[in-house]
Amino acid sequence: MMKISTIILLIFLLRTLSKVVESSEILIISQQPYLSHQQVAARLADDLATHGHNITIFTSNHFGNYHENIKEFNFKTQTLQKVERNIHKNWLQIYNDLTDLHYGLTIKQLRHPEIKKIMKNETKFDVLIIDCVICQLLAIAEVQDIPVIYLSQTEPLNFVNDHFGNVVNPSIHPETHALGYRHAKLTLYQRFNSFFCYHFWKFIGGFHHCVIIRRSLTREYPNLNVTCNQLLERLNFLFIFTHPAFGNVRPLVPKTIQVGFTYVDPVVDVKDEGLREFMDNSKDGVIVFNVDGLHADELNVFMNVFGELKQSVVFNVQNSPNSPNSPNSPNSPNPPNQKIFSTKNAKLSEIIGHPNVKLVVSTADYREIEVMLKNHMPMVLVPLTHEQNVISHLMVERKVAKFIDILKINETALLESIQQVITNHSTFKENARKLEAFATDRPRLRDMAVWHVEFVIRHKGAKHLDYSGRLVPYYQKMFFDIYLFFGFLIFGIIKGIKLYRMLKLKICGKLGSGVSKEGAKSKNE
Repeated sequence: MMKISTIILLIFLLRTLSKVVESSEILIISQQPYLSHQQVAARLADDLATHGHNITIFTSNHFGNYHENIKEFNFKTQTLQKVERNIHKNWLQIYNDLTDLHYGLTIKQLRHPEIKKIMKNETKFDVLIIDCVICQLLAIAEVQDIPVIYLSQTEPLNFVNDHFGNVVNPSIHPETHALGYRHAKLTLYQRFNSFFCYHFWKFIGGFHHCVIIRRSLTREYPNLNVTCNQLLERLNFLFIFTHPAFGNVRPLVPKTIQVGFTYVDPVVDVKDEGLREFMDNSKDGVIVFNVDGLHADELNVFMNVFGELKQSVVFNVQNSPNSPNSPNSPNSPNPPNQKIFSTKNAKLSEIIGHPNVKLVVSTADYREIEVMLKNHMPMVLVPLTHEQNVISHLMVERKVAKFIDILKINETALLESIQQVITNHSTFKENARKLEAFATDRPRLRDMAVWHVEFVIRHKGAKHLDYSGRLVPYYQKMFFDIYLFFGFLIFGIIKGIKLYRMLKLKICGKLGSGVSKEGAKSKNE
């Protein structure tokens, strides 16, 4: 009888524990305003809901077609199709831009009625998944006493890697978002610049962020007393949606999971009949132009080069007022260009699946790189941000792309690059196929991402995986105390030698003068 009751109790406990994971309440906040960031968060939410979890997701873009277990709230803030162009800016200007953008958004998001309810603990969650690591919304985790998983859509900022314990050396790993230098290939000037950027963002920037966070939280929630360190200690896992095959390889601790090449848009048929007919009739091939944010003079360079080529061009540009006229723009006062088709509604994955596409001219947006590699597509990359600049050089090293420097763009270099890719189309395509095969040759990553979320819920965090080295003070990591000790030691030795020599000279001088006086005295006698 005792055994039966024990078995029944065990079954009851196991069922209870399984329900803890099966019916967990998960809060996902896609705070960043970029469309590609929100797409990843939405797809992760869908996977988690499919596994039986109840999801509450906040985004600034409505995706629709959600799983029945997903409840969506819209921040109603601006959604940016592309990351703002910053390749011409220095790291201090970029720091100011990012600070102004994200803190302006966060204040609006803190005032959202549903966020206020959550901050009052009216709705209880088991884990917070967020894509911004230094922001006031982390206070939700402190109020609800829950762990946090940080989603990084690209290479994380260095101070984020620092917090998790991932090795950061500014001479090897410069700040990708602000400098655009290639890792471990820095000149002396670049190392100086990286050194000052790293220390400014880590110490002065970190202090500045903490002041802003405390001030805004106090203003919105006067009864909430929380420090920046308390918020950061809530971070339990770092999900990086990049892949080392086309990213920077670096040492990572167990609490950092790389799940790049996970949510890649599948190829679908072209929905626009006019676009499909245009591409079908382009017997010499199609070049897809997918670069937003160009100035008029830069766009003219591309237009002049495209005019010299026999291939047709599809302009897939979302937000450019300088887009050229095309056969599908009959109301434009300019005569249409029969070799160009402009569209704003087609996805890249929809266009590049067409068999007549020869190459894509694109910025090196990470999500777009994934789509192009998935379809083994040769590329000509025109980076507009420092981060895209790094990725572009990596793609050139892997021999799947050609690089165009937008700051030095000219027709000769652009024409030569495009012709090289078209002439060697099969070689570039094969290299892209090999790189895609390498990137996908591992366990199903979507399951891995879901499993780690459930792991954090089951264990209410992952403190046992903390890297102890991250708590070591910066001066100890950099051996400053040891350098100081040896500096004082060497200084003391040098001073000791000088003192010894000075005393020796004084003693010898006194002895010498005494002997000379005695000699003179005896001589006089």
